Amino acid sequence: MSGAIQRVEDGRCVVPNAYRTENMLERMRGLLSRPVLQSGQGLLIEPCSAVHALGMTYPLDLVFLNAAGRILKLVRALLPWRMAACGGARMVLELPVGSITSLELAEGQTLNWVGP
Repeated sequence: MSGAIQRVEDGRCVVPNAYRTENMLERMRGLLSRPVLQSGQGLLIEPCSAVHALGMTYPLDLVFLNAAGRILKLVRALLPWRMAACGGARMVLELPVGSITSLELAEGQTLNWVGP
């Protein structure tokens, strides 16, 4: 499902072209065999508290969120063939490397899915 990700605190659309997984197969596939994410793109995986980059050929920024969309943990530039997890997370937003810094994302902020 396509939509966008908005930061609640300032109403800014931080990811205008986001995709949200809708089933187990989509969650398992993640970004494998998909084009490299570009600026303004992201993949929201739910439910999810851990991701792997097995088989990936490029690094990712990761944003772990709780059920209310509050950022619990940020992982910058997760390298291919690595894993990351966060206790209490309900969702993970996968972004191009550098997005956490350029979007000024921080733990404690809240992100909302805005979809059709």
